[in-house]
Amino acid sequence: MNRVKCNYCGKEMSGFKRLKFHLAGIRGYVTPCEQVTDTVRETFHKMIETSGQKRGRSQDSSSQSVSPENGDTGVATDKQDLLSSKAHKKCIGRFFYENFVDFSAVDSPSFKAMMTVGCGEMRLKIPDPRDINGWMLQDALREVQDHVKRIKDSWAVTGCSILLDAWVDQNGRYLVSFLADSPAGPVYLSSFDVSDIKHDVTALRSLLDGLIDEVGVHNVIQIIASSASGWVAELGESYSRTKQGVFWSVSVSHCFELMLMKIAELHSLGDVLDKLKKVTEFVNNNPLVLKLDRDHSHGTDVTVCSSEFEFVMPYLTLKSMFKAKNHLAAMFASSDWNEEEEDITIFKLVKDSSFWETVERVLKCTSPLINGLLWFFTANNQHVGNIYDTMDVIKESIANEFDGEELCYKPVWDVIDDVWGKHLHIPLHAAGYFLNPAAFYSSDFYLDSDVATGLISSLVLLVKECPIQAKISTQLDIYRLGEDCFYEASQADQISGISPAEWWAQNASQHPELQSFSVKILSQTCEGASRYKLKRSAAEKLLLTRGMSHGEKQHLGELAFVHYNLHLQSCKAKLSEETVLQDIFVGHFVKPPKDLEANQVSSLPSRFLGKERTRVSDFPSLLVSDSANRMNLSMDIREHGSWVDKKKDRVKCNYCGKEMRGFDRLKFHLAGVRGGHVTPCEQVTDTVRETFRKMVMEETSSAAANNRVDKVQMGNSGSLSVFSGLGESLTADTFVMDIYDHGVIVNKKRRRVKCKHCGKDMFGLHRLKRHLGGNGNACVEATKQDLRSNGAKKWIGRCSNENRFDFSAVGSTGFREMMTVSGGKIPDSCDLNGRMRQEALKEVQDHVRKIKDSWAITGCSILLDAWVDEKGRDLVTFVADCPAGPVYLISLDVSEIKSNSNALISLVHGLIDEVGMHNVIQIIASSASGWVGELGESFSRSKEGIFWSLSVSRCFEYMLLKIAEIHSLGDIVDKANKITEFVNKNSVVLKLVRDHSHGTDMTVSSSELKFVSPYLTLESMFKAKNHLADMFASSDWNKEEDITISELVNDSSFWEIVDRVLKSTSPLIHGLLWFCTANNQHVGNIYETMDVIKENIAKKFNHEELCYKPVWDVIDDVWNNYLHSPLHAAGYFLNPTVFYSTDFHLDQEVATGLISSLVHIVKECDIQVRVATQLDMYRLGEDCFNEASQADQITGIAPAEWWAQKASKHQELPSFAIKVLSQTCEGASRYKLERSVAEKLLLTEGMSHGEKQHLEELAFVHYNLHLQSCKAKLSEEQ
Repeated sequence: MNRVKCNYCGKEMSGFKRLKFHLAGIRGYVTPCEQVTDTVRETFHKMIETSGQKRGRSQDSSSQSVSPENGDTGVATDKQDLLSSKAHKKCIGRFFYENFVDFSAVDSPSFKAMMTVGCGEMRLKIPDPRDINGWMLQDALREVQDHVKRIKDSWAVTGCSILLDAWVDQNGRYLVSFLADSPAGPVYLSSFDVSDIKHDVTALRSLLDGLIDEVGVHNVIQIIASSASGWVAELGESYSRTKQGVFWSVSVSHCFELMLMKIAELHSLGDVLDKLKKVTEFVNNNPLVLKLDRDHSHGTDVTVCSSEFEFVMPYLTLKSMFKAKNHLAAMFASSDWNEEEEDITIFKLVKDSSFWETVERVLKCTSPLINGLLWFFTANNQHVGNIYDTMDVIKESIANEFDGEELCYKPVWDVIDDVWGKHLHIPLHAAGYFLNPAAFYSSDFYLDSDVATGLISSLVLLVKECPIQAKISTQLDIYRLGEDCFYEASQADQISGISPAEWWAQNASQHPELQSFSVKILSQTCEGASRYKLKRSAAEKLLLTRGMSHGEKQHLGELAFVHYNLHLQSCKAKLSEETVLQDIFVGHFVKPPKDLEANQVSSLPSRFLGKERTRVSDFPSLLVSDSANRMNLSMDIREHGSWVDKKKDRVKCNYCGKEMRGFDRLKFHLAGVRGGHVTPCEQVTDTVRETFRKMVMEETSSAAANNRVDKVQMGNSGSLSVFSGLGESLTADTFVMDIYDHGVIVNKKRRRVKCKHCGKDMFGLHRLKRHLGGNGNACVEATKQDLRSNGAKKWIGRCSNENRFDFSAVGSTGFREMMTVSGGKIPDSCDLNGRMRQEALKEVQDHVRKIKDSWAITGCSILLDAWVDEKGRDLVTFVADCPAGPVYLISLDVSEIKSNSNALISLVHGLIDEVGMHNVIQIIASSASGWVGELGESFSRSKEGIFWSLSVSRCFEYMLLKIAEIHSLGDIVDKANKITEFVNKNSVVLKLVRDHSHGTDMTVSSSELKFVSPYLTLESMFKAKNHLADMFASSDWNKEEDITISELVNDSSFWEIVDRVLKSTSPLIHGLLWFCTANNQHVGNIYETMDVIKENIAKKFNHEELCYKPVWDVIDDVWNNYLHSPLHAAGYFLNPTVFYSTDFHLDQEVATGLISSLVHIVKECDIQVRVATQLDMYRLGEDCFNEASQADQITGIAPAEWWAQKASKHQELPSFAIKVLSQTCEGASRYKLERSVAEKLLLTEGMSHGEKQHLEELAFVHYNLHLQSCKAKLSEEQ
C-alpha cells in the first residue's frame, strides 16, 4: 500500500499527493495539518495553486490530469508524448536562457498565444517560470557544460585568446567579463566587480593571473582588451612590461576607432558633421524636398548611414552625402525648387566648394581605413595572419588617395603608426604575417627586422622547451624555402579558399612542432568581445549579490553561465553561416573594376582572381547606405518593373526596358546577379542594385545552408584532430524549409512534380515554389494553412514587442527550436520590424483609444517614472492610469531643463492638455528628491485643480529608512545576514537547523518590494530563534567551530533589539503588502490603512507612548510631507465600506479634504451645489442609499463599482465619487517598465525623421503591450 505519514502531526494517509493537500491546509481530500509551520503551509499552498492553474490552461496536454486518488504522481498516457513534452519545454528554456528574457514572460498572454496558434491548439504544455528556473535550467546547465568541455579540449591544439570586456554600469561600478575565444568557439569564463581594486595594478594582475591559471597558462596565447584607457590600460602596460608568455593587445575595432578620432581632430570634423547634419535633416524632414531630391538623384536617399560599428557611421554618411552633392546642387538649381528665406543657408552650404573640398579631404583620409576595417570583419579575415598586411595596404591606399603627396598623407600615417605602436601591434601579428602562407608565398612578402624579431619573440614566449625551439627553427627554414611537404602546398591553388590554420593542419603533418606552433598562432583573433554583443545586464545582475544567500548567488552564477554560453554558441553558428554565405555569393557581388590596368589587376585579392595573395591596393567597397538597408525592408519589386502580359507572366524592367518572365527574374536582373537565368541591368542605380542583391542573398540563404557543414568543417582524416569538429556547434539547418516537404516528384525524367496540398501536377520545382508562394495559379489549400501561419507570426511579433526581446532573437537557435517543436512558422527580423510591427501598432492604438474613451467617466492619474541613466541623463516616462488600464504616454530627456521649474511645469502642463485637463485628477511621482521634488512643490503650491502625491510604496520606504535610523538597523541586519549565510552555506548545519525547526529554511526572504526584504528576513529569523538555540545546545553540534555565531544566537540583547525593530516595522510592512494586493490600491483605502498601522504599532508596544511615539512621528512626518493629499480624505469619506462602518470618524481634515476635492474636480458651481445636496443624503443613508448602505450591499464590491451600481439616481454625486475612487495611490513602479527602451528612444542624435518615428512607434507598442499584460495579470490575481 502507498501509505505515508506526516512528519509534523503523525497522521497517515494514502500517497504523497494527499500529503501535499494535508500540509497546504486545503480541505477536500484530507484534513489539514494543525502543527505544520506557516512557511511550509504557504509553500505547498502555492505549489498546488500553481499546479491547478497549469492544468486549467493546458487541458489538451499529453499528460493526464492529476488527482489525489491517483497517488503521488500523474501517469503519462504515452511515454513518447512525455518525452516530446520535456523536449519541447527544454527548447523553450533554451530560448529564455540564450536571449536573457525575463522568465515571467512565459506567463504573458502573447507568449501563450504565440505557442498555441502555430499548431492550432496547445499540443504541449508551456512550462511555468519555476520550471524554467528549476529543473530546466539544470538540464540546460549540464548541456552547456558538455559543450564548453568540448571547446576546452580543443585548446591543447589551437590555444585561445582571453577577451576582456570592461564597462561602468548605471550604479558607477567598474565591471568586467572574460571570454576565451578559439576556432572551436567562444566560452564565457566569469564576470567581476573591480571597483575596489581598479587603482591597484597588483590586485588586478593577481585576478587575471588566477583566471589564466584556471584556463591553463599553456593554453592562453594573448589577452585582447576592449579599451585603451583607465584601469584596463594600466593593467595592459603592466602585462606588456613583464613579458610573461602572454601577449596583450587592444581589439582591432577599438584601435580603428581611436585612429578615426585622431584623424577627425586633424580636420575639425565636428564642424563638418554639424553642417552635414543640417543638410540631411533639412532633406529628410521635409517630404516635398525629399521627393525632389529623389527625382534628381534617381532614388538615392540623403540619409544617415548605419553600420555594425557606430563610430564609422558619420564617415559613411559623409561618403553618401559626397556622392549626392551634384544631385543636391541640381535640385536647388531646378525650376521645381521654390526658394524660401529659411532655405538660403542650406542652399549656400550645398554650393560652398570649400565645404566639399574639406569633405573630400576627410574621405581620402578615412575611406581606406573604414573599407579596410569592414573587409577585415567579413568572412574569415579576423585572424592575426591578416592584420599586418591589412595595415600596410590601408597606408598605401591613403597615400594613393593623395597622389603620393607626403605633406598630405604623412599626418594620417603618423596617427595610424601611433595607435598601431601603442595599442594594437604585438609580436604575434608579425609571426602571423610570416606564417600566413597566402602572404608569405606571394611576390609582395617583405621580411624586415620587425617581422623577424616578432617571429623570434613569439617562438621564445610560446614554446618553453629549448629542443622544440631548435626543431621549429630548422622546420621554419624548410617552410621558407618551400621544400619537402611545403613544395606542393605553397602553390596558389593549394592556398586559396582555405584559412591559414587549416592550411597548416592539412599540409604540415611531417613537421609536427612547427605545425603545432603555427596553428596556435594563426588560430588567434584580433578582435575583442564586442564582436559577440554580450548583454551586460546579465553580468550586472549577477554581481548584485549583496544580502543574497550562498544558494541564490550560485543560482545566478549558473544562469549567467548558461545564458552567455548559449548566446556565444548561437553567435558562433551565425558567424560560420555568414562565412559560407559570403563564399557562395561573393562571385555575384564583387567583380574587378573595368578600368583597371594590367599591373593593377595582379594586385587584386584572391576573391577576385583565385590567386593566393590577399593584398589589395584598393579594398572592395563594402559601404552600403542606410537607405538601402531600410529599402530592403519595404522596397516593392513592382515599383521597378511593370506587367507586359499578366497571363504569360511577362514583365519589363523600368530602367533598361528589357522583358523577362516573372518578377523573380526581375529581382536577379536588377541585383546584377548572374545565375537567375537573366542578364544584369546596366542602367539601374547603385542603391537599388545593392538593395536587391541583399534581398536575393536572403531569399537564397536556405540553399546555402544545405552545404554549410561541409563548408565550415576544417581538416581531413590526416589533419589535427581538433579541426574535425569545429563546425559542429548548433546551427539553424533543421529549420530551413524544404520544398520536398510540400511536393513529390512524379516523373524524374520529365521533371514533373505534384503539390502535396492540392494534388496539382506541374513542371519543375521552381513552378511548385511559385504555386505555393501564391503567384499565378496559387495553391488554395496551402493558402488556408498559411492563415494559421500568419496568425502565429502575428503573435510572435506581439510577444517580441510586449516582452522587449531583441528582434534578432528570432534568429537564435533557441527560438527556432522552440517554434519548430510548437509548429509555429518563424518570421524573420525584417517582418518583425516592418509589416508585423505596423499591424501591432494599429491594434495597440485601438486598445489605447478605448481606454482614453473611459477617462470621461473615471478620470485618470498621471504616473511619473524618473531616473538617471548610465550616461548621466535625467529621463522621465509618463503613464496614464485608470480602472480600464494604464496607457504609456511619452518619454522625455529633461537634463537641460531640470533646474528650470517654469520649463518643467510648462512640460507637464503640455502633457496634461494632451490628455485633457478635465480627465487628469492627480499626478503620482516616483521620487521626492531632485527636480521631481521641486516640481511637486511647485504643483502643490499652485492649487491648479490637479493633486500631486508621492507613490505609496516610496513613502513606506522612506518611513522604514527613518525607523531604521532610530534602531541602528544596519548593524542588526549585518548580524542577521551572518547567521543566515552561516546556516545556508553549510549543508550539515542546514540539516541540523531543519531537524530542530521541523523543515523551516533559514533563507533571505524575498518580496516584490525589495526594500522590505531585510525586514521579512529579520521576521523569519526571529521566529526561528528558539530552533537555532536548540541546535547549538544539542549534542549533535560540534562546540569547537563557529563560536561567534553561537554567541550571537544566544545573545538576548541582540534578540531584544530585533524584537523592538519588528514591533516598529511589521505593522507597516504587512499593511503595505495588504495594500498592494488585489484591488486595494485606490485612494479610498489609504486613510484607513494608515490609521490601522499606527494602532497596531501602539498595540505591539502595549500602548507605551514612550516606545511607539517616535515611530508615529516618523509616519506622520512622511504622511504630511509626501503622501497625503485632499483626494485621500475625499476617498475615505466616499468609500461606503468605511463610511457606513462603526469606526468611521469625520474630523476637520476629512471635511476640508472632501471640500477641496469637490472644488478642484467639479468646476461648475451649479453641479457643486447638487453634489453637496446629494452628499447629505449619502451621509444620512436616505433615498437610494438606504438599502445600498447595508453591509451585504457593500462587501465584495469595489467602491467605484458600488457608486456606479447603487447611486445612478443621483448623477452628479456618483460622477464625482467615481472619479475620486477610480484613482490609485501607487506609482509607475507597479508596472516594472523596461527603462532601457526609453533610453534607446531618447538617443536620437544624428537620426533622420523617419528613424526617430520608427523608434517612437516601437516604444509605444512595447510599453502599451507590456502595460496591457500587467493589467490582465493584476485582474487575474484579483
